[in-house]
Amino acid sequence: MNSFIKYFSVTLLFLVLIGCDSQSGFEGTGYTREDAIKNGDVVPYDNGISNLDVFESFIDNMNVGIKDNMRITEFTLEAGAIFHDLSYDGRQIIYKYDNRGDGYAGTPGLQVSYCSDFIVNGSEYRSEYSLTGCSNSSGDMFEFITTQYTNKDNVDFNILNQEELSDGSVLLTAEVKNNSNFSLEINEINLLLFSEEGLREEERPLPVRILDGMFDSIPANDSVLFEVTVPSFYALRVPLSIEFSSAKVTDGAIEDFHITSIVEMINQVD
Repeated sequence: MNSFIKYFSVTLLFLVLIGCDSQSGFEGTGYTREDAIKNGDVVPYDNGISNLDVFESFIDNMNVGIKDNMRITEFTLEAGAIFHDLSYDGRQIIYKYDNRGDGYAGTPGLQVSYCSDFIVNGSEYRSEYSLTGCSNSSGDMFEFITTQYTNKDNVDFNILNQEELSDGSVLLTAEVKNNSNFSLEINEINLLLFSEEGLREEERPLPVRILDGMFDSIPANDSVLFEVTVPSFYALRVPLSIEFSSAKVTDGAIEDFHITSIVEMINQVD
């Protein structure tokens, strides 16, 4: 198995319907993203993954027959924790899927499958991990997709200036620098609204007025300068953030859906 792993951003897709098992205790309720990262969980998010070294170490140890275990924790939009526990006992992978923290799960519970290895398919920029040799065929539906088109190091989003207008709205001047080797397409600027507890409640697309460059398709190694206006009835909300979101990358030979998401806080105007 190829042990080379390089993660810049992650799309996580788990489709599992596997045999049931029992486990004492459940920690999903109230388990936050901060808890997960602090505990060493592998935590996917829109534009990357926390604790990448844990996943990489697990795969490396498997390749040389060393026992190891890890937990991947994903979070729903409602902040519910879903656990994917993988243990390698020197012979096989014990995979446990626990979605009891998802309040909207159709069939919440703890499920388990015993598998022999990972299969890695894909290309130079995209790797698709799946389990093989599982105790039942549904275990083969597990899929973990990583892409390395763009990341926080080669796409920059910065708010350069903000100005309060006479009607109470806020005019923002911002720039996106695409230092990657791919064009960014299906691009949006979203106003992010959060609850008092800091949970993301909703997002509102904002119209973009281009000052220099192209926004709908930002070429590789190029930039775009633009303005957006935050309406007055949102301008006083705290906390308030702006997100640059891109959903597709192309380079002539490659065309793939890939999420790039960068968020900047808006300073409140006095």
